[in-house]
Amino acid sequence: MKTQFTILLSLLLGTATFAQTAADEAAIRTLLNQSTKDAYALKQADYDAGFTNAASVFRAYNTRSGYATAVGPTKLTDIFGSKPREVNPLTENFSFKFYGSNAARVVYDQYLYGKENNKPSREIRVLEKVNGQWKIDALVALWDYGQNKYEEDLVRKAIDTETRAFHEANQELLMAQWATEKPYIERQQANLIPTGAPFLKGDNLRAFSESYFKTLQPSGNTVRFSDYDVHVSGETAWATYTQEELDKAGTVLGKQREIRILERVPSAKGPAWKIVFLGFQEMK
Repeated sequence: MKTQFTILLSLLLGTATFAQTAADEAAIRTLLNQSTKDAYALKQADYDAGFTNAASVFRAYNTRSGYATAVGPTKLTDIFGSKPREVNPLTENFSFKFYGSNAARVVYDQYLYGKENNKPSREIRVLEKVNGQWKIDALVALWDYGQNKYEEDLVRKAIDTETRAFHEANQELLMAQWATEKPYIERQQANLIPTGAPFLKGDNLRAFSESYFKTLQPSGNTVRFSDYDVHVSGETAWATYTQEELDKAGTVLGKQREIRILERVPSAKGPAWKIVFLGFQEMK
């Protein structure tokens, strides 16, 4: 009888422990998901409320050029830029380790922009239960900065915006897609040869652009891209593609093969892909 009672008690305690852990896991998943949403939405107060003490929390994460660590409060706009973004993180492959009833370590994968053609970040959180509520005490985020669709789309967006700005004669928008502060920015094209300079670089390119836009008018034309390839390697990316220019009637006015080289540089809205090299040749 005593043995049976002991077994029954063990089963009951085991069930109770599992139920509590399952509830804790669910609460932690909800916290982590909301914390990510608050971070990208720049909801500073809500984000800080998810930590045991925002003034002493430990953070570590890798970057394209190394890694960074920080202890203490974090200003979200310094990390994510000034524009709030809505994200719906997809999380999976959770591994929970509880240390008693008030401490836990969680490891999981997180996709910010869906799984298609993207790789997850590997996330680690250390949590404490404070007044019955789970709070984050430390975090580590490890990103794969290799080739992925999200970065490819950002590269292409910069190139497409520069092309559109040219046809709109919008100098400010076009130059915003270039790393104009870099002394090695360069443009190469065969039709510059008659000017005696088949390429323009640095200050010469900036001066040429200023002069060119003084007489440039909106073309009213559109462009069509094909054979588009984007490659990302750390802080550098390059794209090759075929571009056709069409008038309002849809007639092809010209066709050329183009290349752009871009670098990821700091900007007011956070790191951004900027053009440092342009080259193209006419296709007959």
